[in-house]
Amino acid sequence: MINKFYIIKQGINLKKINEKMKTYEQVHGEKPYIFMETFTMETFFDFVLPKTAEDFQRLITAKKPFEPVQSYAMYHGARIYCNNDLNYGEVELR
Repeated sequence: MINKFYIIKQGINLKKINEKMKTYEQVHGEKPYIFMETFTMETFFDFVLPKTAEDFQRLITAKKPFEPVQSYAMYHGARIYCNNDLNYGEVELR
């Protein structure tokens, strides 16, 4: 089951993504894969991940521009992937 929703309006809505992930895990019994388009991913990373971590900086530098079907990070145990078919702010859980 594909579950799409928006997490960016006037900032990142972490409560919404956390609730959706929890519901997905309850229904499917496993962590979802998280899909975001390039700019959503950059905004999300800037907001969620530590900006001072050297590993994070190397990850972002090495993988720009983001390419589909490549995992970039994990958020609460769920892998994050790029999908540029989505709109800015839209997130898909699979």
